[in-house]
Amino acid sequence: MEYKYQNSVDDFRVKYTLVIPDDAEAKNPLTEKEQKFLDDLNDAYDEIENLTNQADGYDYALAVSSGIIAGLIDSFWVGEWDFRKAKGKASEEIAKKIVAYAKKHSGYAKWCDGVDKTGKWIKRKPDSHISAVEFLEELYVLPGDTGWNFAGSGVSPTSHRLDDFCHHPTLVGMISCIIVQFTGTAKYHPSSGEIITLPVTVNKYGNFVSDKAFGKVFAGIINWFFNVAKTLKNRKGHLISDMAGSISSVKVGNDGAGIPGTVMSTLKELSALPCFQDTAFAENLRKAFQNGIGSGKSQLDLGVFNNLFDGASSKFDMRTELAIKKELKRQAIPVVINEIVVRAFFFIRRFIEQMRVKRSLMEIEWKRLLPVNNRTIVRMMTVASGTFCAVDIGDAAIRAGIESCGNVAAFGGKFILRVNFVGIGRFTIAVGADLYMAARKGRMELAIASGEVANTALLEKKIIQEVAEINDNTDTKIEKMKAATADVSNLKF
Repeated sequence: MEYKYQNSVDDFRVKYTLVIPDDAEAKNPLTEKEQKFLDDLNDAYDEIENLTNQADGYDYALAVSSGIIAGLIDSFWVGEWDFRKAKGKASEEIAKKIVAYAKKHSGYAKWCDGVDKTGKWIKRKPDSHISAVEFLEELYVLPGDTGWNFAGSGVSPTSHRLDDFCHHPTLVGMISCIIVQFTGTAKYHPSSGEIITLPVTVNKYGNFVSDKAFGKVFAGIINWFFNVAKTLKNRKGHLISDMAGSISSVKVGNDGAGIPGTVMSTLKELSALPCFQDTAFAENLRKAFQNGIGSGKSQLDLGVFNNLFDGASSKFDMRTELAIKKELKRQAIPVVINEIVVRAFFFIRRFIEQMRVKRSLMEIEWKRLLPVNNRTIVRMMTVASGTFCAVDIGDAAIRAGIESCGNVAAFGGKFILRVNFVGIGRFTIAVGADLYMAARKGRMELAIASGEVANTALLEKKIIQEVAEINDNTDTKIEKMKAATADVSNLKF
């Protein structure tokens, strides 16, 4: 049995392990309470070791080198934030998705080669997202779509998808669709903070199909999902068509209001709660969704961050959220490379060190090789990500200074386009984890220090027991030697 112990003398920490033979442990057992106390201390010492930074010069050198390489990759390969290009890809991706969903409906092909609402024969292009939007919008009408045109309601055609939770691609959105079936009214939450309740007109897919609760729940879900039989695939009928905006805006090529993404939807839903209700916050959400981000009239002005949304429509709907995600994914590439290099070095170096000592894979302590959940790798990632941010920000400042030609106002806009936000976020997380481990280690050392007296007493008891055992064995051996000596002296030759 092994018992770990450490003590401090003149700020010099001594750590040692007392090894008790199993036979002595059996003859002089501790009480259950004493045994639990020592076991808990052993676990605490193991965790303190895990929370102790053991990185050396080689570890720090690798972390810094990796951060510099990742910073250079970000500078020369990732480059500048490009919202216009990302927004174009996002809109194209959504258009293809709408067409793909429409084609899965058995009646889409016939509808494309049929008659319009006036009875006139018309030939539509099945691969056009305009045709797909029109088909889905006619087929899957949300009950609240006919309520926003009430005069004086405070809800407009461009904001109703934000104010009506039924249009939100969230769990709250689906629940709202179900509630409409029970109440027969649509509820809007405009930026004024006043909840507006209006009667709705539902189509054949939204009628109260049953007097039973299950039937109403079914009707609400089928309105929100494209195909109830395959809800796990998230085939949203009306929400899919609304991604590109209403058919009236799509036909003329305008960037009409689409549906809010998950971020905007969640923020809007929170703003409607009594504990979070803030009229100014809700109004800013409306401005961002309806008019976009910028310094223009009725837009949400974010100052220097407005430059991130230049070059394309900045209305903060699902398309804009998707464009931002695409740019963040691009920025994440050097951050991920930095992460992989540092963690791989940690594992390989410690694997080689253990193989030199253990000489066998069966004896390797694999837990100590894993580059996770220990202070050493956390410190290395803090250094690596901090170096990456230093290189990235330095590069952004130099390039912005050259491009702005001394214009202070232009410098901020150019600078923000070069900053890697994913890298800053990773560095913040690394610093937070490092500080948390340091605080936890301090608390555990304090807790152990308060029990060191009792620990010492238990260890002394073990030592005394072991010494007594050794003395007993020694006395027995001496007696045997005396008897043997007496026998030898009595021998006659």
